[in-house]
This record gives sequence, C-alpha cells and structure tokens, in this order.
Amino acid sequence: MLQLYTGSYPLRLYAVLLSLTTVNTFVVYHWVGAKRWPGIVKLKLIKGWEYYKPVLSFGGWNLLSTISFMARSSGSDLLLNSFFGTAVNGAYAVSRTVNRQINAFSVFFDAASAPQTIQAYSAGNFQRCQYIVNKLGRVALLLFELAFFPLYIELDFVLHLWLGVVPPGVLTFCRINMILLGVSLSGGGIGQLVSAGGKLKWFKINISSFFLACIPIGYVLFKLGYSEYSLLVLFIVADLMQRIIQLILVKKILHFDSWCYVKEAYKRPAMIALIMGIILFLYSQIGVDISWIKIVAIGLCFSFTSILVYGIGLTSGERAKVRNQISKILSK
Repeated sequence: MLQLYTGSYPLRLYAVLLSLTTVNTFVVYHWVGAKRWPGIVKLKLIKGWEYYKPVLSFGGWNLLSTISFMARSSGSDLLLNSFFGTAVNGAYAVSRTVNRQINAFSVFFDAASAPQTIQAYSAGNFQRCQYIVNKLGRVALLLFELAFFPLYIELDFVLHLWLGVVPPGVLTFCRINMILLGVSLSGGGIGQLVSAGGKLKWFKINISSFFLACIPIGYVLFKLGYSEYSLLVLFIVADLMQRIIQLILVKKILHFDSWCYVKEAYKRPAMIALIMGIILFLYSQIGVDISWIKIVAIGLCFSFTSILVYGIGLTSGERAKVRNQISKILSK
C-alpha cells in the first residue's frame, strides 16, 4: 500500500501531503478558536431545520460557483489538449502562472478589506458600504495596472529572462490572459458586498452559467476551426457579460448604486489605461533590441504608471494620506 504513494509515484505523495495540510489547517483553526473563545466556538448540536437552512443555502450556492469555476479551468485544459496537443496546453499553463503572480497584487487587498464591508452592511450603514466597495473596485484596478503595464511593455523579454527558451504561443496566451485578469478584477469589492448581503442565489447562478457555458461554446469554436486563443477571447466576453448582469443584480437585489460604482471604480483607471495604451503602442513601433534599454523601459514604465496612479488614480485626500505615510517612514 505504501508503494502507491512513494517511489515512482511522487504526485500521489504530493496529493496526500496537500490534503494533510488542508486538514491540519482546519483542525488547528478550530482548536485555537475553541481554546480562546470557548463560549462561541464549541461543538453543540442545535435542533431545528430553520437554523441549518440558511447556512446550507449559503454554502451550497458558493459550492456551485466554485465547481463551475473549476469546470471552466479544467475543461479549458482538456479542450486545448484534445484539439491542439500538450505543447499548446503547456503554453496556456505558463500564462496562468504569470496571471497568478499579478493577481496577488489586488486579491490580497480585496480580502483584507472584506471585514469593513461586512461590518458596514451588517450595521445598516449603506452609505459607508457604498464608499468602501467603490474604493475597493478602483484600488483593485489601480494595483493591477501597476503590475500590468510595466510587465506588458516588454513581456517577451521578461519571459525569455524567466524561461530561457519561450515555447510557441506563450507570449500571446500571456497577453490575452492578462487582459482576462483585468476584466475579472473589475468587480473588486462586489463579491464582498454580495457575501455580506447573504442573498447569493441569483449572483451564483449568473456566474456559474457563464463559466459553464464557455466549455461547450469553446468546443464548437474549435470544431469550426478557430485558433486556440479564441477560447480566452470567449472567456473575456463571458466575464464582461456576467459583470454587467452582476451590477444589475446588486442594484435590484441589494439596492446598491451600480452606476455610482461604475463611475467611481472605472473612470480613473480607464483614463490611466488610455494614456498607457498610447505609450505602449508608440513604444512598440520603435522596435528596441538592446537588453539594457528594455530593462530601462520597464523601469520607466513602472515609474510613469506610478505617477499616473498617484496623480489621476487617487483622490486628493488619498494623496495626502500617501504623503503622510511616506513622511512617517522617512522620519524613522
């Protein structure tokens, strides 16, 4: 039995260790919680279906969206591997690795701000809740732009530094996948608002429907002879459509001012994207071949993006807070 998980089966051993890590986290969290807050965290059988129904409903709708996301992720791998082979599938996997690194800039900030959104909504302070969600949406996109433009300007050069030999298709997959990531981050703060409201049903149906629909539609596209990149373009279109519906749903179900969110969250990042898009286009016409100039270009692009984020992306009050924080750091 032990040979099934050792020796020539390292993936099985890795799966077992990964499972033990997850179980260990669950056990430690509950043990620490029961020890520090015995009046809250404790094993107790509570009778009455009315107590379990909302919890099971909340978990069930979350499970649906998780399964649909996994289905789209794994289904895209299967489709690419079936129609184009392992080489294309490997290129796609590399592009997703790049996305995960960029995604960390925005996701961690969004997760760290979740308690404020939930607290404001639970207290009935919907004005503050609107303010927090609007700001989260804008900051998520600004952080994405800080990583996106400096990387995008010389993405081919960065990939060669990282991989040495860049497999065919990786560059295009990375570029489209990075745009897809920007679309997915356009809903910063809304997910926390939906969770705070607790009315998940139609939100999760919306997300799950678009996620699941991508796989059969992608299969049809590949059967019709479309390229491997068409699947990611399909993902972008699907995510844009589900974002529009999501904004309509939060207005109708949670009475959230979606139009205010669109103006507050998208206007400033869109202005930065327009300026940087023109700069990237002009730079691409130059055709730089010298490595040190490419490195300088990446540095200058990051500096200029930072200036735009500071000058255009932030409000006057936020700029004052940034200056105060920098002053405190320099005075130490």
